[in-house]
Order: sequence, then structure tokens, then C-alpha cells
Amino acid sequence: MWQAIATTFIVAVALGGCERRAVRPAARTAGPSLGSAVDSNRHLEGLVREHIEATLVGSPVLATWLGSHSYDGRLDDLSAEAQAREMGRLRTLGTRLEGIASATLDRNHQVERQLLDHEITAALYELAEVRPLERSPVRYLEIASAGISDLLVRDFAPLPERVRSVSARLLRLHALFDEARRNLKNPPELGTRRAVELAQGMRSFLSDTLAKTVVTVGDEKLVAEFRTAQTESLRALDDFIAWLQKELLPRSKGELAVGAQRLRERMRVVDGIDLSIEPLLETAMAELGRTRQQLEEVAKGVAPGKSWSEALRLVEDDHPTEGELFAFAAEALGRAAEEIRRGRWVTRLPGAPKIQEMPPFLWGFLTLSQPGPLETKSHEAIFYLEPVDRGWTRRQREEHLRTLNRSALRLALLHEVFPGHLLQGEAARAAATPLERWSHNYLFIEGWAEYAVTELLAGGLGERDPKLRLAQLREELTHICRLLAVLKLHAGGAKLEEIAKFFAEEGGLDDYSARREAERVALDPMVLAPQLGRLEILKLREEEQRTLGDRFSWTEFHDRLLAEGAIPLSIIRENQFGHSLQK
Repeated sequence: MWQAIATTFIVAVALGGCERRAVRPAARTAGPSLGSAVDSNRHLEGLVREHIEATLVGSPVLATWLGSHSYDGRLDDLSAEAQAREMGRLRTLGTRLEGIASATLDRNHQVERQLLDHEITAALYELAEVRPLERSPVRYLEIASAGISDLLVRDFAPLPERVRSVSARLLRLHALFDEARRNLKNPPELGTRRAVELAQGMRSFLSDTLAKTVVTVGDEKLVAEFRTAQTESLRALDDFIAWLQKELLPRSKGELAVGAQRLRERMRVVDGIDLSIEPLLETAMAELGRTRQQLEEVAKGVAPGKSWSEALRLVEDDHPTEGELFAFAAEALGRAAEEIRRGRWVTRLPGAPKIQEMPPFLWGFLTLSQPGPLETKSHEAIFYLEPVDRGWTRRQREEHLRTLNRSALRLALLHEVFPGHLLQGEAARAAATPLERWSHNYLFIEGWAEYAVTELLAGGLGERDPKLRLAQLREELTHICRLLAVLKLHAGGAKLEEIAKFFAEEGGLDDYSARREAERVALDPMVLAPQLGRLEILKLREEEQRTLGDRFSWTEFHDRLLAEGAIPLSIIRENQFGHSLQK
């Protein structure tokens, strides 16, 4: 969600300098000595500090997520005036940055300057060209929801303190929705309908789930203040839902498809990728065929004589009991870590997260919570897992456990922890500069997780555990279908009904799930990120293998790939591997 909320994602905890922590390739460190670059380095650091503070002030919700808690009682100012001020600030910052010649900086600061320039350009593009606050009513609900839940998900302060911030933000929802009424112009009908769905879900959260969490604080005065804020927020939300249904929906005539030109432009500006539609379509179609064939082959080993969809039902049957669920997750996490060590994927493996029950204010079956890069109090990552509710019927308990079957749990841990998001996120903390350590390029982050899990299971682990491999291939098939659907709908002119049919026929989904996937693609073209990011990483690895031959090392490749942090792959490529993205 955060790639949609943040206009920029440049933050740092060590605001005073850019100490060198990651090692760049020795042959590519040409530049002036530190002594001749001190003044320019410090000038750049000043711009970075200034930009960081402006980013936190401008987006208090993002600041909370990052771990900066000076603005926890506020919500983002999304007025047209605030947007204009932000664009002016970014343009001025860009002009000032132009005054610092790259050649006058040391090597680490050269990369930081490059990244800051990129982030300014991407943020201006988002505000001036994409203009999501005019097109997406969902955006306002995402900010409202995250603004509340992110105060509760991590124990960065005593609960009473966080409850006070929750109440303060609830009282600001009316102003947030007022800005939505003023800003929204002509969104697509589907986007407005989805916003109504989300708003109704948020209402249930505010009226029921959130209240159950707050009453545990044990402070009658705080609970009373919360009840007042809750009443006001529900009134604001009800008014907004009525406005969405009665006023915005009838005039929601905007186009769903962003168009080939805008899609290519977005990928070029934000991710540094020259998106060639036809070659990518061919590659993705080949990946689709390969994955479907592998699904069928692996299914034969899981359930001889049955289709892969039937074999997957057998995978779901293989689940822990209620009492085994958390113990199995802990065991699977240990096995994932051992697999990474055995394969020598990276030089350093971070510590494992805690496994805890999903709190009531979160939803879903499982999720990973990592501390933000600015967090000073709550450092430990937590893998939340939803337990079986004793109040459920026998059928509900069985369905829950089938969803959290052994293969699904293992796959989730691989994706979220090792070798996926936690491994990548912790590697980013050791990057050489503040902007590298805490930038957030969605294509790289999701691409790394998809690449890492796919490659890990394409080898010995997948062969040793065919059920796990089958589950991974099923998920990969959906991600490939999403990439193809984005290209077909947003760049190729396909209709929503055609995309739903595509998901049903090629992705093996039932009609309802296929329709929901089509709608997801229509509203968020960046669902292509996992597959496209994986393909770009594969392309880079293949280039390195051709260049280095027998000298190629998986460990060194992954260390260098992750050393720059979650920044655009084009910048990683240039600075770690010495060649441009488009070969």
C-alpha cells in the first residue's frame, strides 16, 4: 500500500553523516578524495536532513510507519494548497541540488546525490502527472486506515500514549474527507465502488474491532476521550460514504486504463526501466507456458493421475492441527534459515522474527511487521499468525487450517522472512548512506522477494518438497497473469471482462476470484511489480554470469544486489555492476 501513499520515501536515522558501511566494487570507486570533497559532502548532507524533516512533517502517517513519532496525532494535509507547496519545495530542492556537482563528492555521496535527484523527479511526477488525489478515492481511505492501525501494530510506546494519538487522528478524519470532496475530479467508476467497500469495512473496524482494543487500556478518561473521537469519526465516515454513493459515483466516468504511454513513462521515471511492451509480453507469455507446464509435472508427483488444481486440494489437506500451528511455524522458520545458509545465498543472515498471535486490529491470516528505519524503541520484527478461534464452528476451524496448510505457511515464511522481505530489509539497514538505507522502491522490494523464493524452490528445496513447490508455482502463475493482465488492459486496450476471462482460463481461478483479480489489476497497475522485478533481477544476474563465467558467485551477487538498499534497480546496476539498465 505504501507505494501508493508516499509521494517520496527518503528517510534517515543518522542525520549527521553518511558513514561508509557497505563495500562497493573496488574497481568502480573513481572520484575525488574525501579531503577535497568535504564541503560538498556536508552541503549534500544538509539538503538531505532538510528534505527528511519536510517529508516527515508533510506526511505524519508515513512518519509513524517509518518510526518517527513526533507527529503521531496528526494526519496528512492533502489540500490543493499543500500539494502546490510540496511541488514548489521539491523544485527548489532540485535546483539547489544541481548546484552540487557530482564530481566534487566522494563515492558514497555521489550515489546519494543520484538517489536524491531520482526521488525528487519521481515525487514531482507523482504530484504533477499521476495526480492520485484527484483520481483515487481509495487513497484517502488507505491513509485513514494506516493512520490508525500503524499506531497499534508496534509497541513503540505505552498503549495509553498510542491511544491518545489514535483519538487525535480520529478527530481529524472529517478534515481528511473534506479534502477528498474538494480534490476528487473524475475517478473511474470501479475505483469509487471499491472506495465504498473499503469505507464500509473501515466503519466496522472503527465501531467494533478498534473499540475492543482501546478498552484494554484500563484508563476510564482515555476510553471516554476515545468514545467521543470514535463517534465523530463514524459520523465523518458515514457522511463520506453517503457522498461517495450519491454524488461521486454518478459522475465517476474516468478511464480505467492508464494507457501505454503513461505506463511506460511511469516505469521510466520511478523505476528507471524502459518498458518495451511487446518484448515483455513475449517473455511473460513464455513464463506463463513454462509455469503451467511445471505445475502439471510437479502435480504428477503429488497426486498421480490428477490435475494440478486437484493436487492443490491435497496440499491443503496437509495442515497442522490447532495445537501444532505455532510450533510448526517456528520449525518452518528455522528450516528456511538453514536453507539459506546451506545455499550460501548471502554473507549475513539476520535474526529471526518473533512469531505471535495476530492482534484483533489486524486482518488476514498472517503478516510480517518490521520496525521502521527511524524506530528507536521497537526493533524486533514480528511474524503475526492468526490462531484458530475457539468460538468458530468445526467447519470454520477446518477451513482456516486448510488455508494455513504446511506448504502455505512455509511459502509465506520464505516470502516474508528468509530469503524475502526481512532479509532484504535488514540488508538495506547496512547500506552506505541514509537515502540508500531507507528508500523504498516497490518494484525492487517485491521483485527481490519473488526472485528469491522462485530461485530457491527451483533447486533442491523444491525437489525435496514437491507440495511446497506446487504451492509456489501456483502463486507464481497468478503473479505472471497479473503482469500480463496489466500489459493487456493498461497498454493493450483489453476490456475488464476480457481480463477476468484471462484469469479464469490461464490462471485457473473461479469466476468470482478472476473478476476480483481483474479489478485489482485495473485499479493498481503496480501489481506487475513482483514478476517484472524478478525478470529484471534475472536479467542482471545473467549478464553478470556471462561477464564473470566461472568467477561468478551467488553469494557475492546477492550481497552486492542488496547492498544499496531498496532503491531502483537502474541505480543499483550502475553503481554495483557498472552498466546501465538497458543493455
